[in-house]
Amino acid sequence: MRNQINIWVDPGFGQLRNVVCRTIEQLVEICGWQIKLSDTQNNADLIYSSVIDHSSLLKSAGKEGWSNRPNCRPVTVENSIVPSNAVLTETNEIDIVLAGNTILMGYPERCPDVPQYAGRDIEDHGVPGQMIKSWGLTEATLVNVFAQQIKELIEDNFRVTPAKPRWPNGKKWAFCLTHDCDRIKRFRTNSFFRDAANASRRLDLKSSFSNLIKGTYAFVYCLKNSGPDPYLTSWQKWINFERENRIHGTYFIASWNKYSKNSSYLDVPYSIQDAVLKGVVDDLLHDGGQVGLHNSVNAWNEDRYAAECDLFENYLGVYPEVYRGHCWSLDSDNPEKTMHAVSSSTQMTTSSCLGMNLIHGYRRGLNYPYRPFDRTTGEYSKNWEIPPTMMDQSLLLSGNSNTERIQAFRARANEIREAAGCFVLDWHTDSLWSGYMADITPPLLDEIKKIADDSTCWTASLGEIVNWCRKERWQKK
Repeated sequence: MRNQINIWVDPGFGQLRNVVCRTIEQLVEICGWQIKLSDTQNNADLIYSSVIDHSSLLKSAGKEGWSNRPNCRPVTVENSIVPSNAVLTETNEIDIVLAGNTILMGYPERCPDVPQYAGRDIEDHGVPGQMIKSWGLTEATLVNVFAQQIKELIEDNFRVTPAKPRWPNGKKWAFCLTHDCDRIKRFRTNSFFRDAANASRRLDLKSSFSNLIKGTYAFVYCLKNSGPDPYLTSWQKWINFERENRIHGTYFIASWNKYSKNSSYLDVPYSIQDAVLKGVVDDLLHDGGQVGLHNSVNAWNEDRYAAECDLFENYLGVYPEVYRGHCWSLDSDNPEKTMHAVSSSTQMTTSSCLGMNLIHGYRRGLNYPYRPFDRTTGEYSKNWEIPPTMMDQSLLLSGNSNTERIQAFRARANEIREAAGCFVLDWHTDSLWSGYMADITPPLLDEIKKIADDSTCWTASLGEIVNWCRKERWQKK
């Protein structure tokens, strides 16, 4: 029995042939095999044609279907939502390769009928909003579904070795607890006054007045209190919780702040040089935690990732392996282009950037790590993406009470457990401060503890997950 799947992709696809090959490769890898591209049809297990071919195991909508990716719409075929460009109109059969590519490349995020996230005054970076629900991506991992269909084709028609396991040591699913470090101090007097002055220069008088009030309050509070800041206390509580429950969390820390050159006022207010920050980082690294770069909003269009990594290493003493954009910041037209730029200019190997703010689910149709590639050239970005599943804000918006929100969390966790997926949480480090988002985090800790106690679940850092998917999975006999 063979451990590779032989694939022939029609040269008639022209410039898109490489994109097609990468798509099939990723779908088959998710299934648990690796592929070998065949020069001839005779030596191939699976054939994918540039013209509509109803007799092939892999149905194809042809070059026309691929050219219609930007104009796709969600349609329902046999109770499943699929991209309209992947439907063979005469028979209603589905081109699962094209359907997988259309979702994986984020074309639903570019659909004119799907408004982009509009909760910011400036850059939205293509983060999808509520209308992505029309694609079913809040409920279903569509790309996983298409990959499973390919897996069934392979197992039903060819003698191959068993698919590689998704997770190590008999684990059935995985859980990653990640944190964005956006605020390390609540009472930041100087920063608030500085923000007030900057807002005044922008003629944003409302923001200027608000920051002036906050700065004054912070000044008075610090005069009366000498204890640790509540945001810092919250972060330490997270570290202690993870230590007690043997969880290796991943923390994203910014090295470029809102006062740095060519920054955005959305960037973080703290300094990478803060001695308190360094102390906390040393503490969490001691117990196996991971720190990554929370790159600035403008990092991608200022070509600044290398500089931000150097600052990170200079002041924290460790080079980041993973990154996540502040406000999910990536090139909104072609996020994979940003990922390629990152891998070309830095030593970072992993991103966890393709998340959402207002809803939780599967933005790119996956709950499993994959290798992003450019939608026009097929060139791999040379980094892995571990898709975030749920953010604190999205859980807050999942119900009108914490009871309803926790029910939504449990439902999502059970869904991912049954699908053998990877559940990636994104919770801010200050989220254990009293009053944060209706105090949703304290009851959530009980749910996370149950997951950590689940012997079938692999709780790991993002770096550990990628090391498994990149190397160890394929070495396991």
